[in-house]
Amino acid sequence: MESASAYSVNKDYILYKKTKSGNDYYLYYNDASDTFMITDSSPRINLNKDPNGCGGFNGNDDVISAHDYTNCTGLVIKPSGSNTWFDQARYSFEIGDFDHTETISVSGGYIYDWGSSLDTVNGSRQFARSHSGDTSANCDSPNWNGADKCSVLIIFNPSYSGDFKITLDNDANSASHEYTYDGPKHKSYRTLTFHPNGGSVTDSPSDSSAIWPHMSGTDLLREYVKGVDVTQFPTPTREDCGFVGWSHETSGGDIHPSVSMDSDVDLYAQWSCFHLEPAVSVSPLAIAAGESFNVNPTINNSGNSSSATASYSLVKTITNPNEPGATTSGSGTFAANSGPVTVLGYTETDTDYVAATHICFVLTVSPHSALDPGSVSSSPPACVVIGKSPKTQVWGGDLLAGSEVQTSTSTPNGITFGSWVEYAIFATGSIKRAGSGSAFSGTGMTGATACGYSTLTFTNGSSSTCNEPPSLGGYTVQEFKNISDSFPGTTPIAGTVIVNNLSGTYLDSSPADLVLNSNNDITTSIVIKKPSGRVVINNNQKYVDGSYNSIYGLPQLVIIAHEIVINDGVTDVDSWLVANDGTGSVKTCSSEAKIVDDCNNPLVVNGPVITDELYLWRTAGADKIAGSGNPAELFNLRADTYLWVLARNSRAGRISTVNTTELPPRL
Repeated sequence: MESASAYSVNKDYILYKKTKSGNDYYLYYNDASDTFMITDSSPRINLNKDPNGCGGFNGNDDVISAHDYTNCTGLVIKPSGSNTWFDQARYSFEIGDFDHTETISVSGGYIYDWGSSLDTVNGSRQFARSHSGDTSANCDSPNWNGADKCSVLIIFNPSYSGDFKITLDNDANSASHEYTYDGPKHKSYRTLTFHPNGGSVTDSPSDSSAIWPHMSGTDLLREYVKGVDVTQFPTPTREDCGFVGWSHETSGGDIHPSVSMDSDVDLYAQWSCFHLEPAVSVSPLAIAAGESFNVNPTINNSGNSSSATASYSLVKTITNPNEPGATTSGSGTFAANSGPVTVLGYTETDTDYVAATHICFVLTVSPHSALDPGSVSSSPPACVVIGKSPKTQVWGGDLLAGSEVQTSTSTPNGITFGSWVEYAIFATGSIKRAGSGSAFSGTGMTGATACGYSTLTFTNGSSSTCNEPPSLGGYTVQEFKNISDSFPGTTPIAGTVIVNNLSGTYLDSSPADLVLNSNNDITTSIVIKKPSGRVVINNNQKYVDGSYNSIYGLPQLVIIAHEIVINDGVTDVDSWLVANDGTGSVKTCSSEAKIVDDCNNPLVVNGPVITDELYLWRTAGADKIAGSGNPAELFNLRADTYLWVLARNSRAGRISTVNTTELPPRL
């Protein structure tokens, strides 16, 4: 080891002290735990001077203490009581005024560095002797001389054998020596505490001037030598927040780029926390073509800081590939904890698209958080589907229901379309949204009200005044029973038949379906009865067009069954459909439609329909605004039905009076 002109040791070999609230704290490096530690009790030493009569302190004291000795032979420094701290810690001593054949013996450490006053040092560096007399080091003046050239540096750590002990003596056994005990190399320290204030902080970037960075809960603590200026601060993080800087205040204080460690310091992270959450809602979720809906885009700032200026865009897409979308944009700031703020909201009226078209909206916003100023956040898509409300029309007669009549309406461009009956509607239950008196025929109804489209709807009311919304229905309905008995005949029939090849009355008593086909128009009267099971109309059943000499030659098809099913591809049925055995049904398709392309052929039934349950499963019509009034099913009670009944009854030789009502004379 070369002679040193100045001593410096690693911070691990320095003992640090601070006094806070009247208590002393000691910071040191603990080799056993391989880290710095803090204790609130000072290690104790024993100072034993030789001879006892020389000037100076003799006894036990804190390891950091100061004592001068004059006219002494030597001084022994060792632990007072427990050796634990000395066995675990790293520390160092600088022994000054080492001259005139003075000697040093060390246990638990070794002589690390020395000045020019040193004469010899043994191989283990645990013993050294100074020059005899003064030398070029000039250590005699002044006296006591603590310059590095007149000193030795001793370091201690647990890697060296033996318990801590320093023995100062001289070869001449002279009692005229001066010694000074100034404790191990030590400094005052102060604590800088970084409070993340809702975020998280680590020692990054680190500060090489810090003695020891360590965590206490969520706080980062850095220990510094007292008086240093600190300019290197860590950068904390917090979800969706931008870091502003460090302040002495928990909120709203000045930002400090540096601090002086003259005392303990607490710094609090200051944040700009905004988090913009875009969302879009639409109402209603499903409409008919031409109807309007509301679009409500919102942005919610869930952060505790006002946002930076944010740009936002509402993007509309239409699933129909031939239709262009649209984008509208804006910008603004959003207050802390703003809640949903509507932006770019409007009423969409451009909806004249085919059924199953989706009109979707996505709202984007940038930046969406203080953490990432370049980020873009998008809302989940909100979509309106263009649907259809298939309509039904009844021509040439009334609608009588033993329960409720409930249909739907659509109102494209303020014009209402719905299902309607040419004449009256009677129902024992309620009647809702069904038009009577051809209310919705043609181009629909402007300014529609329930009273306005219910002029021939019967109700069991106490007043002739119609109030909105009206209470319609609750009216007695005539029952039609034993229709099958009106058509005697038991010619057997089963399986699949060609209807236009038949003539007369037929009975199918088998459990299997009776399937009706045709390969030509019907030219005669045919009655088909199936009291149990199902009749399936598999293709069109049409009466022949032509001139007739009398009403007795009119063709007519009468189907009487427990269940009548019209297959999807059938578009025209000239027939009576009777299924009123108490649980009977007529179904306009073989199965209920799931999508608009299912069962989408229009159906026309020319003839009376009498059934316990009528399943209107067709999806045709109601396409876009132009087709809003087109029906999926049309039931037409034509004049040929009345004429055929008249001919049948008159052929029997009589026409019976069923009901007579005597009316007052009209004067």
